[in-house]
Amino acid sequence: MNIPLATIISAWAEPLSKVALQKAVMQLQVLAQSLAHDSAIRAALVAPTTSSDDKERLLSKSGFSTVVTQLVSYLDQHGLWHKIAQVVRLSEQFYQHNHGIIPAHVTSAVVLTSKERVALLKHLSSKLKRDIELTEAVEPSIIGGLIMDVQGQRHDHSVQGKLNRFARSVTLLA
Repeated sequence: MNIPLATIISAWAEPLSKVALQKAVMQLQVLAQSLAHDSAIRAALVAPTTSSDDKERLLSKSGFSTVVTQLVSYLDQHGLWHKIAQVVRLSEQFYQHNHGIIPAHVTSAVVLTSKERVALLKHLSSKLKRDIELTEAVEPSIIGGLIMDVQGQRHDHSVQGKLNRFARSVTLLA
């Protein structure tokens, strides 16, 4: 039987409290990063020669919660290790959706200061009337300003974006 991954994640996450789910999502993110960048961990957890019990012991010993260990055990038993990135993404989405959190991504030319970050979060929360989970990227080529991706829309307030729009308008006039 091939159960959709979203159904598996929903059934796994539904009974968890907000705090427990938030902790589990963070642990899944750490696990996915470890699998992507540490060949020794990947070999120990993904190898079919390592027993399920040994994998569970390794995860527990590494500080992963029982909830995460059980989900990983299920993924292991059903040959779904290759879907760990999708599991993390679906877990994050489930958490955000069920707790009224809107993900927002901001790109700036330089790293935001904590004061700028707080002001941006306050502004977005006030506009959207929801909690915001902010991710950030630095892209010097935008020169200054911000590019925000929120609720499927891109808001380009960068210097480079303004220059591009100005160049297009001049071209249209010519």
